Amino acid sequence: HKGTKFQKKIMDVVAMEEADFDNPFFTVSGKKAPNPTCDLGGLNLSQIFLSTHENDVDIATEAFHTEISSILDLTQSVSNVGSFISAKRSSHIERAQAHILMAEGKVVNAESALDFHFQCKALQLSCRDAAKYAALLANSGSSPISKKKMLSDLSVSSTHKLIKTFGVGATANSFGFGGKSGIFFGIIPGVAGFACYSPLLDPDGCSAFASTAFDKIKKVLS
Repeated sequence: HKGTKFQKKIMDVVAMEEADFDNPFFTVSGKKAPNPTCDLGGLNLSQIFLSTHENDVDIATEAFHTEISSILDLTQSVSNVGSFISAKRSSHIERAQAHILMAEGKVVNAESALDFHFQCKALQLSCRDAAKYAALLANSGSSPISKKKMLSDLSVSSTHKLIKTFGVGATANSFGFGGKSGIFFGIIPGVAGFACYSPLLDPDGCSAFASTAFDKIKKVLS
């Protein structure tokens, strides 16, 4: 129903610009197309984690934060309440996906999976915390501070591949740089991990200043 009010409403929700019919990974102007199916993986992972914690959102959320705190050597990680509430109110695509997954028998309870999914997405970290995580991935899963092995080799290699392929948000490249909203982080395996925060966004929805800084770093390292 191209051109109808219904189609326009869907496009307003799913993307700001129509995808190229011949190459759906990009919009008609050549920009990387938003992919609303990315969160399907997150919802599936949320259900897997929930199923190992009695399908209880509170128990699973506490376990998630305990794990993150251990990995990043934090006193106690938390979810940002404002981000969590905003996601619950406005993430209509994810809600639809969760109910489709429940109808397919992949999710036990759509609303529980969504609640836990949004709690994870609302994880509140400082720029220093993000840099710790980037350094952890750059150092083969071992903390550069304590030297403890915190992530398996499989987790590290899988994460590297995902970031190189898809980036985080609208960016992706061979160095493993990614960003979304005001945060931008970089992973150079065996060399360094770092993060930058600046809320002014570029047209791709990433930190403008951080993108510029990382472009300069890439030129130096290329």
